Amino acid sequence: MSTFSNQPENFNYFNPIGFKFEVDKLPNVNFFCQSATLPGLTLGEATAPNPFRDIPTPGDKILFEELQIRFVVDEELQNWLEIKDWIFGLGYPNELEESAVLSRKNKGLKPFGDRYSDAVLMMLTSNKNAQIKVTFQNLWPVTLTGIQLDSSVAEVDYITADATFAYTIYTVERLLGER
Repeated sequence: MSTFSNQPENFNYFNPIGFKFEVDKLPNVNFFCQSATLPGLTLGEATAPNPFRDIPTPGDKILFEELQIRFVVDEELQNWLEIKDWIFGLGYPNELEESAVLSRKNKGLKPFGDRYSDAVLMMLTSNKNAQIKVTFQNLWPVTLTGIQLDSSVAEVDYITADATFAYTIYTVERLLGER
């Protein structure tokens, strides 16, 4: 077989600005999302003993990196507060009532209750068609960056915040084309 006969059919590069991100519980974050990172994964390793040298073999557990997003904070802080309230509802920082607020805001989303939400990262083609759908199951927020206010800046740089999420697993589905 010649190397010339094994050429790609699509010569277009992946466009990093063509994506949509949606979390069921975070409608105000979805619109303002500026970046999202498709998490990597690591397969653990087992070692088979040998008298001369230990032999590495594929392990049995996959470790998933956390999902990270960056979004522009809206003027009323609605999107930042959505994530903050979710974290407070999970962590019970002051009283159980904060968990009850989380339940009232998100009625009927999942049978697991209101702790988790599913998320979808849609990757688009160069023609803005949905091509790859990544679904994150049982997602919850882990970190939310603070908001820095600074009156000494010369130009207005709109405030962005970063959020990190943990999840159970993610699946990748091809929507266009057969492979």
